[in-house]
Amino acid sequence: MMYTHEWEEREARPTAPVKPVVMPQYEKSLHEVMYRYLQSRGLSERIALDNGWYPTMDYQMCARVVIPASSITNSWPYYQARLIVEAHPSVKRYVSPAAPRGDALAVVFPSKPPKGSIIVEGPMDALAAAGMGYVGVGLMGNTPNSAVLDHIAQIVKVYGQCYVIPDRDAFIEGAGITADLWMRGVKCTLKSLTGGKDLAELSPSRRERILS
Repeated sequence: MMYTHEWEEREARPTAPVKPVVMPQYEKSLHEVMYRYLQSRGLSERIALDNGWYPTMDYQMCARVVIPASSITNSWPYYQARLIVEAHPSVKRYVSPAAPRGDALAVVFPSKPPKGSIIVEGPMDALAAAGMGYVGVGLMGNTPNSAVLDHIAQIVKVYGQCYVIPDRDAFIEGAGITADLWMRGVKCTLKSLTGGKDLAELSPSRRERILS
């Protein structure tokens, strides 16, 4: 699935931001909202905070969690901000800065030494992977360009065992990503999902069973 923010970024294709990228303002009062949202999805707020995630209020007065991105080529910050409250259908689930994504990834590290790495589609899935003890690598979409694939390869080669777990409706795209990574020298295993549309939708116990 290609999200709205992906289409918008590909339409513009600028080579650099037209103005400085400013990270959203931290809103301390929304920590409880962020905690309840993550807890409701079986996700760890502690791991999220340790990886620099924080709550904010957008211009529509909707609470979001800001997810800083990792990059090795961009000279500007990048992020995604995920809606964490009920809102009108016209409100986007994810928003990103008006800047090219480049090779940005949502990388989430576990609280203990990693067992390996798991490549997934979105930031919440990456947080779920980190809760399983793996470095979660969120693509922020399922059609990564060569710069993103190079970035992934550079990260996951460090951590040994690597899995690709695409969303349930994107198994073919996941197979393509797996093949592209093998061409880059990354030995990774493709896993299919059952019981949910993505890794974050599964309960913690069902997430573990995927790799068993």
